[in-house]
Amino acid sequence: MGNSIAPRALGATRTCVLEPPTASIPRPGPHACFHKTRWSEPIELPLKTMLPMFVVPTPMLLTLTIHHPPGTILGESLKSWASGSAPSYPLAFGQVHAFYTAQAPNVHTIALLLELNTLSLPASGAYMAHAVSEAFAALLGTQDESPKALCDHVLPIEVQLPVLQCTPGPALLERFFAPLGYTVHIDGVLPATDPHAAEVAALLPCYQVTLRANKRLAELVEQLCVGLPLCEPHSPAELRESIQERYASATAWLSEHPQWADLCQHYGRLLNDADEPAPAVVDAVLATLGAGSVRRVLDLRCGGGHLLAALVNQGRMSQVSGMEESPATLERARERLRLEHRPADALPTVSLFPGLLTLRDQRLTAYDAACLLDLTCHLERHQLSGFARLVLSIMRPNMVLLTLEPGPSPSARFQWSTAEFKAWAQEQAERYGYELRVTQIEGSTPESSTCLGAFTR
Repeated sequence: MGNSIAPRALGATRTCVLEPPTASIPRPGPHACFHKTRWSEPIELPLKTMLPMFVVPTPMLLTLTIHHPPGTILGESLKSWASGSAPSYPLAFGQVHAFYTAQAPNVHTIALLLELNTLSLPASGAYMAHAVSEAFAALLGTQDESPKALCDHVLPIEVQLPVLQCTPGPALLERFFAPLGYTVHIDGVLPATDPHAAEVAALLPCYQVTLRANKRLAELVEQLCVGLPLCEPHSPAELRESIQERYASATAWLSEHPQWADLCQHYGRLLNDADEPAPAVVDAVLATLGAGSVRRVLDLRCGGGHLLAALVNQGRMSQVSGMEESPATLERARERLRLEHRPADALPTVSLFPGLLTLRDQRLTAYDAACLLDLTCHLERHQLSGFARLVLSIMRPNMVLLTLEPGPSPSARFQWSTAEFKAWAQEQAERYGYELRVTQIEGSTPESSTCLGAFTR
């Protein structure tokens, strides 16, 4: 076995442990720092340093336990659907596996294991909602009337999600499910008595969620598929259409929900083209780039291509590029820029490619300037130091532009005041040898203005 990285009960201590290798240590390479320390004992590193290493696409689990009267054939229906070879249902972003177990003759559990092949928020409610919809469609849409009729019976059902990220906060889940007749139980991923539970929750707002209700299976599945996407700060582009369809089909019963107005606001956040920057922000970015004699620009999270289109239309650049983690969002940018109709020799040269804000990539080093609009919507708080190192130390363009949107934002992954943004930006500028200028773009007061931080060297 090679080197093992074992978090010691994530958050139960302020450190994670790098266990020494069980085999002979290879010749020194990129990680020679470990060899210089004569690595024979576990090395402890701060939690904030190690945590980003674990923020990668990982399987996500949902279990659904059904209690039903003895002697019915529901258990056999569930078993025939989900047992045997553990059927897998292919999805556009991965696959979901269904497993079956019976704790008693009248107690049956279905477990759905979702494996993602896309880089996204860990423990994503939107992706799990889509997986639940696709997996249970096979059972609920069966032509066999016996199990289909049983699925329409009101039965005690318990749903458990051992880890679910809910960026807007767990109270939103309770406001959605409790009025629908669910008993909602939400815990942190660590016990509340753990001295570091609050620290871990601030880094990754993940929760253990249990829902209990007497429901028809079809009704429960529909409500899960409508409620779980609310956990997202914004909808993944590849799921936006399916989320919109489920929301539209649920309007009849959602309109009776006592939190209807609040839910409308959250769904508006999910379904709107949230990556479109305000015109004044785009104008300010173009003006700042123009004043810096920039010719090659990279939009680090290009979204649907709004800023890129403005840069192309301005006609001052020789090269304009956009990076985005979502293939579906890149396709929207491609359509907006009409790249398939663009002559090969047209200026500026335009390119789009997938990538992450926290991973080193050789393609990122060929630009005079890099932009990231609405910083807190694209990064978690614990990713900021790694992002600054990537952009200001490794990429090291002559200019870096970052914006911070005003006030509390439901699409933000964390909330930052203007003063906090300025303090962080100044610290990074001094650390990496840049000059910093922070200006307000919109509004008459700092609290209502978009903040633009310009790093130059």
